[in-house]
Amino acid sequence: MEAQYVGSGYHTALFNEFESYSHIAQLEPLIKDIDFACFVGRGLSGTIPASILAYRMNKKLLIVRKEAEKTASHAYSLLEGWLVASYIIVDDFISQGDTMRAILRHVTNAHQNANLPPPIFKAILLTKTESSSFKDLFNDIPIIGA
Repeated sequence: MEAQYVGSGYHTALFNEFESYSHIAQLEPLIKDIDFACFVGRGLSGTIPASILAYRMNKKLLIVRKEAEKTASHAYSLLEGWLVASYIIVDDFISQGDTMRAILRHVTNAHQNANLPPPIFKAILLTKTESSSFKDLFNDIPIIGA
């Protein structure tokens, strides 16, 4: 039997190894000159490309779970991975900004709870499209689009 994709089709490219890796390789030059330590992702659209980029670029990875996942799965923590000094957030696009605000809030709170200096967010990397209407919404964090 040949494998068959199931689902809405929204993440089809992320599950196609060739398309996903070649697309992510095209994103690396956009951030190669940024000095940072860790990629942050949330949900499939952020975590899958953040994981691939972290592996390819030898960076740390931090996953910020959605609040519902904390109670609906085996996960007991909203964050999984590394707290470091500086981050690049990865997602597909910005719609209303809720995902970005949640990531900023949860990572900042985790730094405070661990008595670490405030996190530095170096960029928001969008894998699908640049959302220019949000350029001034996230405290001057550069938004880099594919």
